[in-house]
Amino acid sequence: MKSDEEKNSILETEHIDETSFGILMRSILAENGMSEYVSDKNLHKFYLLADYLRSENAKYNLTAVKDPEGIALLHIADSLTLARILPQNATLLDVGAGGGFPSIPVAVARPDIRITSLDATAKKVRYIDSVADLLSLDNVTAVCGRAEDLCGGEFKGKFDYVTARAVSSLGMLCELCTPALKVGGFFAAMKGEKAAEELIGYEKAEKKLNIKFKTLIPLELSYSEEHLTRNILIFEKVRPTPPPYPRQYSRIKNDPLF
Repeated sequence: MKSDEEKNSILETEHIDETSFGILMRSILAENGMSEYVSDKNLHKFYLLADYLRSENAKYNLTAVKDPEGIALLHIADSLTLARILPQNATLLDVGAGGGFPSIPVAVARPDIRITSLDATAKKVRYIDSVADLLSLDNVTAVCGRAEDLCGGEFKGKFDYVTARAVSSLGMLCELCTPALKVGGFFAAMKGEKAAEELIGYEKAEKKLNIKFKTLIPLELSYSEEHLTRNILIFEKVRPTPPPYPRQYSRIKNDPLF
């Protein structure tokens, strides 16, 4: 009988069966009302993404989720909740892209969206580059850098949408992310079940950053006995971001706007 350590080692290195994963992915997307993203081409790319994630995870330290069902539901399907709200041909900045979520699933499902995946860790940016190459995604550009520098610098006012998934508190994210939006663009913060609590005091950030809270989109993801509560918080950029925002990261962290 294998020890837990041996089982974990096998889980890290064994490849996923494509047929089984396709059936699993199709079922999860259908159960969660996302059958529009089911095609043979998409399912093949989702399989390649899942298999590569698991085989490369130990090298890049990308995720604690390693089983096929977890990858399909917690990473791919969760990422695709964003794909449904993006307008045609939008530009999207994914801040703190990490293992490429939501960037890569969105890029697969929505080839019309031009995506920039931003992360401060060089090896994660290299990973996203390699995944985009493996999946033949020409609508993804991976960039290494810090959000407070790029969103307040060369990315300022550049994107239709900016998103961040499970990165930092909402108060910090609003300051880090919204400067990169065009006026009239939207910040979509992907959050869990306590998203509404994070909104407390957001009015201060609206005045400081020239943004306006628009809506909270409640989502439920489920498969088998797994049930997840997700929320996407939407903020609109109503005027250009004034100086001194975004501030240096240490100041944002120690004194968030809310």
